Amino acid sequence: MKPRIFISSTYYDLKYVRESLEKFLYNMNFEPVLFEANKVTFEHGKPLDISCFNEVKTCHIMILMIGGRYGSIISESDSEIERGIYDKEYISITRREYETALQNNIPTFIFIDKNVYGEYNTYKINRDFYENAIENSGFKFFHVDSINVLKFIDVVANKALKTFERIEEIEFYLKDQISGMFYLYLESLKQNNRQDEIFNAVTELKSLTSSMNSIIKEVGKKIIEPERYKEVINEQFSILLSYFFDTFYTYVDVDISVNEVDDNIIDKLVNFFMKEILTENTYQETSYTVFYNKTSHSKSDYNEFTQIRNEVLAKLNAGLNKLLPGFNLSLNIFKLTDDYIGKIKPLITSDDQEKDFLKALKTAIKYCDLPF
Repeated sequence: MKPRIFISSTYYDLKYVRESLEKFLYNMNFEPVLFEANKVTFEHGKPLDISCFNEVKTCHIMILMIGGRYGSIISESDSEIERGIYDKEYISITRREYETALQNNIPTFIFIDKNVYGEYNTYKINRDFYENAIENSGFKFFHVDSINVLKFIDVVANKALKTFERIEEIEFYLKDQISGMFYLYLESLKQNNRQDEIFNAVTELKSLTSSMNSIIKEVGKKIIEPERYKEVINEQFSILLSYFFDTFYTYVDVDISVNEVDDNIIDKLVNFFMKEILTENTYQETSYTVFYNKTSHSKSDYNEFTQIRNEVLAKLNAGLNKLLPGFNLSLNIFKLTDDYIGKIKPLITSDDQEKDFLKALKTAIKYCDLPF
């Protein structure tokens, strides 16, 4: 079996780059996946772009190239939600292919035409001027056919990316990166046995820590005054809450397309987290701990588990976007659920502690890069 690499870009402006890249990947003994090379399985009765998005999910790597054209609108764009959000900034097929790779944790190498990226930097420091000029006077850019190209670059700007003028620059960069990935894979093989030892040690340590905490609590009740004992417990709980919410911002990705979010929406988001995300059911479906305890460690089992996690994540994001379009979770959100179920929830033994947790959750959501 060869690793499958999906090539995502607009077609007409990057046609020859795609052809050269296809030959390069073949020579590297990979399987390049391009729709024009009949490598996409088109599903009967479904729009062509849906087949492309589904094909992305079967690949191991994506190569995303952004040139001067933005591309066609996705077939799903007639939904009420997207009409409301993207009247001006619509989602192109290439952009949705990238989003699909992101949602499925597929490594993506991003290449941007050097002239286009230069125009993006000019746009970025004059954003308000350009958007007003385009809206009021039909202003046009020289290197791109739509301001949406520059907004798409905004989406990927915080990722590792490479500008290019010639195909050779892309090929050299890919050789270097793929070599690095192979090195990391070989290193991981050396660490496998050690990881099993660590996993067993951590499990034993958790059990020992739990036992020690029970003993300490009982001893504490007898040698510390009741009021002071209660203060100590609350102090420890506050420390755990602080740690928990320090990591919160790495699990949530916010791309808000609205100007204001009121407290009513925040309260609904808190309620959604407590009823849909930080739950025993989500933990049982998505936790690595539960997975390792219930299944063998075969590749097919792992792939099935990964698919389940992706499906749960998609369902959660669909529910969240009904409350607030643009509020998205990453796969890491399940680590937050693990921490809550395993470390925080067992310690919530009073109404005051529950109120403290909900207050902290509301604050975390409110200041998670929301546009206030």
